[in-house]
Amino acid sequence: MLHRVVKGVLGIGLAAAFIAMPLLAQAQKKVKDQGEYDLYNAVVKETDPNKQLQLLQTWKEKYPDSDYKEERADMVAEDYNKLGKPAEAIKASQDVLAINPKNLRALVTIVNKAIQVNPPTPDSMSAGEQAANSLLSNTDSLKPENVKDADWNTAKPQIEQIAQTTLGWIKMQQKQNDASEASFRKVLQASPKNGQVAYWLGTVLYAQKKYVPGLFEFARAAVYTGEGALPDSVRQGADQFLQKAYKGYHGSDEGLDALKKLAANAALPPDDLKIDSVTVIAAGQQQAEEDFIKAHPDIKLWRVLRDALKADGGEAYFNASVKDALIPPQEGEFKQFKGKVVSMENPKEIVVAVDDTDGPTGDSTLVFEAAIKGKLDPGAEISFAGAPQSFTKDPYNLKFAVERKNVTGLPAAPAPPVRRAPAKKK
Repeated sequence: MLHRVVKGVLGIGLAAAFIAMPLLAQAQKKVKDQGEYDLYNAVVKETDPNKQLQLLQTWKEKYPDSDYKEERADMVAEDYNKLGKPAEAIKASQDVLAINPKNLRALVTIVNKAIQVNPPTPDSMSAGEQAANSLLSNTDSLKPENVKDADWNTAKPQIEQIAQTTLGWIKMQQKQNDASEASFRKVLQASPKNGQVAYWLGTVLYAQKKYVPGLFEFARAAVYTGEGALPDSVRQGADQFLQKAYKGYHGSDEGLDALKKLAANAALPPDDLKIDSVTVIAAGQQQAEEDFIKAHPDIKLWRVLRDALKADGGEAYFNASVKDALIPPQEGEFKQFKGKVVSMENPKEIVVAVDDTDGPTGDSTLVFEAAIKGKLDPGAEISFAGAPQSFTKDPYNLKFAVERKNVTGLPAAPAPPVRRAPAKKK
């Protein structure tokens, strides 16, 4: 990707200024003699980079102080570039800079190639960092004389982006993640169309435990498909990592599609982007549970009783402390359990759900001595106190003997028939 960008930058004519244009056309410089002229012609005509390197070395040995030693060193760097030897291209470009510290082509080559040395070395990263800083701090002073102002105004932001990208990548290798983040952000602010930088930014954000913006950048790398996007196979790998990382952070896939949609339209996350972590969600659930129990002391007692009965030794606990006792205790802060009717299969039994967490089958059964007049529909609210008679652990259900006076929400008892006085005889 960076190589394509550099080629675009150099496409404005910088390469032609040093190679395509005949060296002898530069008025201030002259060959020493016919021998140097012949060597120059041989170099220009040779298309094999390896053979051209040999000719350039011969030229350097015979004419070390040539007026064209800067251009000659630049051609060496270009040959190593063609041969896919980034470390050698960097060294040759450093030779160019030793002659002319403001050689733009050499600086751009070093910045471009530093990121291609694999594995990176301290020397390659040092050279890349120095060249990147030179490009960023002295950009306008590096403008070649033969480049038009309009072309330069087009090339300059591209050069700065290349420098920031390489600087961010080097800082990432050095584990200086905050500095790397700053450079990558500048790149994406200036040019959002860069899937690789988005992925790198996600990496350094994650390393700093900035998980939410990091997830956004991984999503950006995975879903962005326009100019500058990662290859499809790399995007698929990024998406697989994103799914795993998102679920690990959030606890589920909920919200991931919305994050992807957001990242498809922006290179950087909004400042107010929020994704709750598993820890935050758990803490919220715990607080909500505590608030719920505080507001529902009847549920608290119900759960304490249920957990004790379902535990080992529950049967003994039931016989010793629960059976036939009126619960909830009438001297406590509440007098009845609240629940919802699950079913009423016969007029003497009502299945009730006191705690919804126990499922739709109901967790209590109210047994009346006398039949109830009328019908209660599922979902009807009811409150009761009663004397437990038996229980089952799975599914959990506590059976109560109840009296009508201790139950609220039953159908009203039918009114007694009205007795009418007999008609008077005439």
